[in-house]
Amino acid sequence: MMLFYFRCFIFFLVAIVTEIQCKNAALVIIDVQLCFLPNGSLAVPDGDQVIPVINDIRSKHKDKFSLVVLSQDWHCSDHISFASQHNEKNPFEYIQLLYDDKGLLCDSTHNCSVVKYNITQRLWPDHCVINSTSADISSKLTRSFNDLIIKKATTAKV
Repeated sequence: MMLFYFRCFIFFLVAIVTEIQCKNAALVIIDVQLCFLPNGSLAVPDGDQVIPVINDIRSKHKDKFSLVVLSQDWHCSDHISFASQHNEKNPFEYIQLLYDDKGLLCDSTHNCSVVKYNITQRLWPDHCVINSTSADISSKLTRSFNDLIIKKATTAKV
Protein backbone atom coordinates (compact mmCIF):
# COMPACT_ATOMS: atom_id res chain seq x y z
CA MET A 1 0.00 0.00 0.00
CA MET A 2 2.80 2.42 0.88
CA LEU A 3 4.46 1.84 -2.49
CA PHE A 4 1.17 2.70 -4.23
CA TYR A 5 0.97 6.04 -2.39
CA PHE A 6 4.65 6.69 -3.06
CA ARG A 7 4.18 6.15 -6.81
CA CYS A 8 1.05 8.34 -6.84
CA PHE A 9 2.98 11.08 -5.06
CA ILE A 10 5.78 10.90 -7.65
CA PHE A 11 3.26 11.14 -10.49
CA PHE A 12 1.61 14.11 -8.77
CA LEU A 13 4.99 15.80 -8.26
CA VAL A 14 5.96 15.42 -11.91
CA ALA A 15 2.56 16.78 -13.00
CA ILE A 16 3.01 19.87 -10.81
CA VAL A 17 6.53 20.56 -12.07
CA THR A 18 5.44 20.52 -15.69
CA GLU A 19 2.83 23.21 -14.90
CA ILE A 20 5.16 25.67 -13.11
CA GLN A 21 5.02 29.02 -14.87
CA CYS A 22 6.66 31.46 -12.42
CA LYS A 23 10.31 32.58 -12.41
CA ASN A 24 10.98 32.26 -8.69
CA ALA A 25 10.02 28.66 -8.01
CA ALA A 26 12.09 26.55 -5.62
CA LEU A 27 12.62 22.82 -5.74
CA VAL A 28 12.72 21.44 -2.19
CA ILE A 29 14.20 17.97 -1.81
CA ILE A 30 13.52 16.39 1.58
CA ASP A 31 15.92 13.99 3.34
CA VAL A 32 17.27 11.88 0.47
CA GLN A 33 19.80 10.39 2.87
CA LEU A 34 21.34 6.94 3.17
CA CYS A 35 19.57 6.20 6.46
CA PHE A 36 16.18 6.50 4.70
CA LEU A 37 17.14 4.49 1.61
CA PRO A 38 17.10 0.65 1.35
CA ASN A 39 19.39 -0.95 3.96
CA GLY A 40 19.41 2.26 6.00
CA SER A 41 18.66 2.36 9.73
CA LEU A 42 15.21 3.89 9.06
CA ALA A 43 14.70 2.74 5.48
CA VAL A 44 11.64 3.74 3.45
CA PRO A 45 10.64 0.78 1.25
CA ASP A 46 11.67 1.57 -2.33
CA GLY A 47 12.75 5.04 -1.17
CA ASP A 48 15.56 5.06 -3.71
CA GLN A 49 12.98 5.15 -6.51
CA VAL A 50 12.54 8.87 -5.91
CA ILE A 51 16.16 9.61 -6.93
CA PRO A 52 15.83 9.17 -10.72
CA VAL A 53 12.56 11.15 -10.61
CA ILE A 54 14.25 14.05 -8.81
CA ASN A 55 17.24 13.89 -11.16
CA ASP A 56 14.90 13.90 -14.16
CA ILE A 57 13.01 16.92 -12.81
CA ARG A 58 16.29 18.77 -12.26
CA SER A 59 17.52 17.92 -15.74
CA LYS A 60 14.35 18.63 -17.73
CA HIS A 61 13.09 21.61 -15.72
CA LYS A 62 16.24 23.30 -14.38
CA ASP A 63 15.23 26.63 -15.93
CA LYS A 64 12.07 26.64 -13.78
CA PHE A 65 13.86 26.70 -10.42
CA SER A 66 15.71 29.74 -9.15
CA LEU A 67 16.58 27.85 -5.98
CA VAL A 68 17.14 24.20 -5.05
CA VAL A 69 17.00 23.37 -1.34
CA LEU A 70 17.93 20.01 0.17
CA SER A 71 16.98 19.23 3.75
CA GLN A 72 19.19 16.92 5.78
CA ASP A 73 18.38 15.26 9.09
CA TRP A 74 21.42 15.96 11.29
CA HIS A 75 20.83 14.44 14.72
CA CYS A 76 23.22 14.44 17.65
CA SER A 77 23.83 10.93 18.97
CA ASP A 78 21.78 11.59 22.13
CA HIS A 79 18.70 12.92 20.34
CA ILE A 80 15.58 12.64 22.47
CA SER A 81 13.61 10.94 19.68
CA PHE A 82 15.98 7.95 19.65
CA ALA A 83 14.66 4.91 21.51
CA SER A 84 18.23 4.19 22.62
CA GLN A 85 18.01 7.26 24.90
CA HIS A 86 15.10 5.85 26.93
CA ASN A 87 15.39 2.86 29.27
CA GLU A 88 13.30 -0.13 28.28
CA LYS A 89 11.84 1.62 25.22
CA ASN A 90 11.88 0.36 21.65
CA PRO A 91 11.75 2.08 18.29
CA PHE A 92 8.23 3.06 17.21
CA GLU A 93 6.87 3.22 20.77
CA TYR A 94 5.53 6.53 22.08
CA ILE A 95 6.49 8.63 25.09
CA GLN A 96 5.27 11.93 26.53
CA LEU A 97 7.61 14.92 26.62
CA LEU A 98 6.84 17.91 28.80
CA TYR A 99 8.13 21.43 28.04
CA ASP A 100 7.84 24.71 29.94
CA ASP A 101 6.70 28.07 28.57
CA LYS A 102 10.23 28.76 27.23
CA GLY A 103 10.31 25.50 25.29
CA LEU A 104 12.75 23.82 27.67
CA LEU A 105 12.36 20.11 28.34
CA CYS A 106 11.15 19.25 31.83
CA ASP A 107 13.55 16.55 33.01
CA SER A 108 15.99 15.77 35.83
CA THR A 109 18.18 18.74 34.86
CA HIS A 110 15.29 21.22 34.52
CA ASN A 111 12.32 21.05 36.88
CA CYS A 112 9.32 22.86 35.46
CA SER A 113 7.02 24.78 37.76
CA VAL A 114 4.47 24.96 34.94
CA VAL A 115 4.14 22.59 32.00
CA LYS A 116 2.96 24.41 28.90
CA TYR A 117 3.45 21.74 26.24
CA ASN A 118 2.71 18.03 26.52
CA ILE A 119 4.03 16.39 23.34
CA THR A 120 3.55 12.79 22.21
CA GLN A 121 6.87 11.69 20.70
CA ARG A 122 7.31 8.61 18.56
CA LEU A 123 10.65 6.95 19.22
CA TRP A 124 12.93 6.10 16.31
CA PRO A 125 15.97 3.92 15.79
CA ASP A 126 19.19 5.93 15.82
CA HIS A 127 19.49 7.50 12.36
CA CYS A 128 21.18 10.35 10.49
CA VAL A 129 23.68 11.02 13.27
CA ILE A 130 25.94 14.02 12.69
CA ASN A 131 28.99 13.18 10.52
CA SER A 132 27.94 9.55 10.07
CA THR A 133 27.81 7.91 6.66
CA SER A 134 24.09 7.24 7.13
CA ALA A 135 23.45 10.99 7.36
CA ASP A 136 25.01 11.58 3.93
CA ILE A 137 22.82 12.75 1.08
CA SER A 138 22.73 10.04 -1.58
CA SER A 139 25.58 10.35 -4.07
CA LYS A 140 23.14 9.23 -6.79
CA LEU A 141 21.23 12.48 -6.41
CA THR A 142 22.15 15.16 -8.96
CA ARG A 143 23.69 18.10 -7.11
CA SER A 144 24.90 21.57 -8.00
CA PHE A 145 27.45 23.80 -6.28
CA ASN A 146 24.76 26.37 -5.51
CA ASP A 147 22.24 24.00 -3.89
CA LEU A 148 21.26 25.18 -0.43
CA ILE A 149 21.47 22.46 2.25
CA ILE A 150 19.46 22.94 5.43
CA LYS A 151 20.53 20.71 8.32
CA LYS A 152 17.63 20.08 10.68
CA ALA A 153 16.80 18.28 13.91
CA THR A 154 20.15 19.29 15.37
CA THR A 155 19.08 19.95 18.97
CA ALA A 156 19.14 16.98 21.38
CA LYS A 157 16.08 17.82 23.44
CA VAL A 158 13.67 18.98 20.75
